[in-house]
Amino acid sequence: MKAIARALWGAALLALAGSAAVADEPSSADAPGRLVGRVVASDDAEALPYANIQAYRLVSAADSIGYRVAGVFAAPPDGRYELDLPPGLYRLHAGHVACRPAGRRGVRITAGRTETIDLALPRALLAAAPVTVTARRARDTEAAVLLQQRQAAAVSDAISAEQIRKTTDGSAAEALQRVSGVSTVGQRYIFVRGLGERYSATLINGSPVGSPEPNKKVVPLDLIPSALLDQIFIQKAYTPDQPGEFGGGTVNIRTRGIPDRRVWSLGVTSGADEGTTGASIQRYGGGRWDFLGFDDGTRGIPKPVLELAGDSPVKPRGVGSTGGFTSDEIESMGESFNKVWSGQARPAPPPYGVSVSFGNRWTPFGRPLGLLLGGVLKNSFSRTEHEENSYEPGEGGMLAPRTAYDVATSTAKTQLGLLGDLGWRPEEHTTLKLTSFYNRASEDEYRFYEGLNTDHGSIRRSTRLRFLAREIWSSQLAAQHALPLIPGGGLDWQVTYSRAAMDEPDRREYQYEWRERHNEDDEDEGEGSPQAPRGQWELSTRSLSQGLTRIFGELAEEERGAGFGLTLPLPRTGAGEGRLRLGYQQSFKSRDVAYRRFAFVPPTSGW
Repeated sequence: MKAIARALWGAALLALAGSAAVADEPSSADAPGRLVGRVVASDDAEALPYANIQAYRLVSAADSIGYRVAGVFAAPPDGRYELDLPPGLYRLHAGHVACRPAGRRGVRITAGRTETIDLALPRALLAAAPVTVTARRARDTEAAVLLQQRQAAAVSDAISAEQIRKTTDGSAAEALQRVSGVSTVGQRYIFVRGLGERYSATLINGSPVGSPEPNKKVVPLDLIPSALLDQIFIQKAYTPDQPGEFGGGTVNIRTRGIPDRRVWSLGVTSGADEGTTGASIQRYGGGRWDFLGFDDGTRGIPKPVLELAGDSPVKPRGVGSTGGFTSDEIESMGESFNKVWSGQARPAPPPYGVSVSFGNRWTPFGRPLGLLLGGVLKNSFSRTEHEENSYEPGEGGMLAPRTAYDVATSTAKTQLGLLGDLGWRPEEHTTLKLTSFYNRASEDEYRFYEGLNTDHGSIRRSTRLRFLAREIWSSQLAAQHALPLIPGGGLDWQVTYSRAAMDEPDRREYQYEWRERHNEDDEDEGEGSPQAPRGQWELSTRSLSQGLTRIFGELAEEERGAGFGLTLPLPRTGAGEGRLRLGYQQSFKSRDVAYRRFAFVPPTSGW
């Protein structure tokens, strides 16, 4: 009996273990099913991201309410959703802030299967008072320029103020070195798509500006400080809304805009240039405003020359003639010039820069008025020493030296930039804006070279004192008018004035040649013994341009322009939105270049 009882207990335990194992295995009937789909608007099938989808399980087919089981939001940007639900019968409910709610009843979920249910919601007809939202479009961020490039009608590239601030670039020319397809030559001129600087056009706030270069139709971009910019936009293909004076590309420099609130900034920078800061460089006496890039008149044509000669050539009066000047008058004019001809060795100070800006927005008479003022001043110093050698074909097909010069140059550079921006909205649909932009860059240079010149058969020394200033001033009055009767339409116009100038007062340059002589008083020490060679430096008299010269040059180019544009929206199609742009633009330009050179004529060379 005991054996039979033990056998029965073992069988019972085995049956319980088997039933527990079977209970642990999941039933295929309890596996969840998946529900997927999209939520769209019923009228145009536009996706409705962030729509709220709720799933209610129904007890029976007659149940129209059920109880909530799960919920999810439709994902952007296409409004798709996914739900994992236990098998059964369900009711779906979807809602969106811009549509009326809708749903679907009688959705059956089967274990292990995926059901696709798209939900279409009717648009909500909401009646509310008109609300106008206005904001300034950001142009100085990396995201803004990427969006602008994506929406551009032609191949383009750009760099924003946000990107420039992450670098040490101090001018527009330095910033453009980081743009693909653009290269900088001479740290001031740009090449777009490999084409020279004359194939590129430069605009400031969409308006053309003149050139301060006497022999080139180009704007040197080292004039423009990067601290005053919002972005630089480069368009590499022609479109009808751009001036047609380019073959490589258009560079549109956009200055900073009016802020939405009061802002101000003050920045001071300095540093050290290895090999220059603290080292001895050659400087010469100039004017008291050189640190701002302006000559105070020290380098101007002397008053006696202007009073006696005016614009007439200075030449001696011939026998029996009334033209020209007497020797006393010529001597008086010559003695009135600045007598600084050489430099002085001084330690080079460190480079420095100062920038300041202030902006604010007010609402006088209930209408918004904004103002932005900014300024930048930078000074830097450099010293270079190098060799300049030239060669010509010699005997046996070998190259023979033609010139061999050791050149030393000391330069002080100044960069000054000023920006003023005034904006006003006199009424709801009109915005007026006045922008003025002034930039000036100067170079104060002392150059000395010495070496052999085989053409003249002598050793030469040349010294040059040069002050060169270039400036650009651009002013623009622009307006934008929204057209209330044409949603999405607008009218804009602008009137512009720009002036580019170059000033090179009193460039002093002179050359000396080494003249070897033999002292006749020295006695020969023996037969065939040469006399002791001696020599001295003499002012070159080979030509008027190689002796002692003073050059005064100036350039002024003015440009006036006006234009308008009309934007009209096109009907929306399946391909998207479109706009029609009509416009007209014209400009008038004048250019005046004047150079005057004075040369020293030795008395023995005749006239």
